[in-house]
Amino acid sequence: MATDLGLTIAALAGDAFFTADETTMHAMLACALAVGAPLIAGRLAAETALSWSAQLEKLSLASGLAKAANVTLALRNAPGTFAASAQDCKRITKETDSAWLRYGLDPAAFDAGSDVEPLRAKTVLLWQSGEAWALPGWEAFRGFLVLERPEEKAELNRS
Repeated sequence: MATDLGLTIAALAGDAFFTADETTMHAMLACALAVGAPLIAGRLAAETALSWSAQLEKLSLASGLAKAANVTLALRNAPGTFAASAQDCKRITKETDSAWLRYGLDPAAFDAGSDVEPLRAKTVLLWQSGEAWALPGWEAFRGFLVLERPEEKAELNRS
């Protein structure tokens, strides 16, 4: 269907991926492979839902499974999670130490003090979830752009 509509599937959105159990991670990776998605994009747990060490264990498991499936993971930043700031993202990259873990960033979701420039090289998806079209400083980004409007329901017109 994507081909008929002239679309390329860039990623599978799986916000529960980085908090899921191993069986669910395997199922999500199988789904990504089935639809030809080279990426799975997901958020980390809320800081109050898991300890940092538990989240790090899940990140390590996810990275290992992603490597085995040859699917890259795109970590989404979000307020209140372990990836709320640019510094959080750098810490995750350092402690996970996996070439299969990249970023799917929404620069507008970072706090004002976050320096996102060092994250640019490992960003594979760029999320535009706000009202403004322009993402200052990201004009030359080479990767996939996700236009997200969670308040709107997308419907397929089959005519």
